[in-house]
Amino acid sequence: MNGPPQCHVGRIRPDRVWLLLLILPMTFRTFTYFPVLKNLQEVWNVLSLLYLLLIYPGWFSRRLKITSAFEWYMICLVILTPLLSALEAWREFGQPWLYGLLAQRSVALIASVLFLSRALREKWITLRELERSMLVLVWGTAVLYVAMKVVLNPADFSSYPGFTLEGEEFAFQGYFIFFGMIYYAFIALRRQQPKYYALALVLFTCGLQKKGMRQGLVFLLLTFFFFAYRWLDRGRFLRLLPKALLTLTVLIGAVFVLSPSSIGDIAGKFHDAYTVIFIGENVDDPSANARIGESVIALTGFVKHPLLGNGRISVQWQGGGNSVLGDYFDANDVGLLGMFYSLGIVGVMLFSGQFFFAYFALRKIPGDYYSPLLDAVKAVLFIFGLNSVSNGAFVPDVTILLIFILLLRAMREAAVQYKALPLGGQVA
Repeated sequence: MNGPPQCHVGRIRPDRVWLLLLILPMTFRTFTYFPVLKNLQEVWNVLSLLYLLLIYPGWFSRRLKITSAFEWYMICLVILTPLLSALEAWREFGQPWLYGLLAQRSVALIASVLFLSRALREKWITLRELERSMLVLVWGTAVLYVAMKVVLNPADFSSYPGFTLEGEEFAFQGYFIFFGMIYYAFIALRRQQPKYYALALVLFTCGLQKKGMRQGLVFLLLTFFFFAYRWLDRGRFLRLLPKALLTLTVLIGAVFVLSPSSIGDIAGKFHDAYTVIFIGENVDDPSANARIGESVIALTGFVKHPLLGNGRISVQWQGGGNSVLGDYFDANDVGLLGMFYSLGIVGVMLFSGQFFFAYFALRKIPGDYYSPLLDAVKAVLFIFGLNSVSNGAFVPDVTILLIFILLLRAMREAAVQYKALPLGGQVA
């Protein structure tokens, strides 16, 4: 086989990595609820909107004939999502259009995906630079989270909405940490090099102690064993399985010794969820009990407006959705049902289009093409699929999912144009 594709090799330009270290966390909304940085996120939202209105149309008109279907799809999301949401919220609740449009302002972040798509096409950035910046963010966010947990007291920041979970724990987004776990675990699986398992386990331990990531960790383990079963011969898979389970048992036991409340919280959350969903009884956790009432609101609203949904109520209008509805309600809390409530069948189908682009891009990648980034992106998309069924993640985290689809499409282009990487290929 010839050398690796050009998009994976060559000198990594530090200035491009620094640029990506700004773009990616802003697009992922990693620091949305952080004090001070929350304002930076709003500035980024405004800059994204200005890019869509003032800069992108000029470039788009000049390259109209070569605009991909994926870009057309993102443009449709940017235009239709706020318009349909504002229309339905006005029709159902009388919310003024301006509030309805502003309530969906986060879709402007798709501008970052459109920019990165152009940057990859024009070779302003390379896949290897994207890969390197992602890994920097993996360890940067992991170190930041651990430092916050060790040094800071969440109760001191309870006055900052969204920054803590009821003043007990920081509400820290974990997408980069998840990506890192998968990235290193799959390198270890492919190359049989234990040092990469060690790196994955370090990140896994960080995630295990964070409440908001624990369901995702279950999906991650399912994904790991799913791909291991597909990639390994039966004998090697059967040898791997007891080793992996033993390692997880020891790791969870160590976490329990160091932080008993972490494992207790995990068990309690799963027990509460089972009791509320399958038995229908209230539990001590008010957030679990609230899901029953929210599910009733979501189902009633969906039945009333099944096609286009009920839109999204801005927190700036009449005290937000809780005041307008007369009860606590957050569509994200009830997962896919909440997405049908807000967007209706048409909106959910529109957002589901992301998975079709991912599927068709994956089909065009030759089976012998390999890179650590490709393995990790496949797994992230698989986890997104599981998460979307359980909590509708493909809607609120649309820009994150689009970034990974963009990476997959870029690797498809690399695989079509060049020969495959040797299976022992490089790590960024």
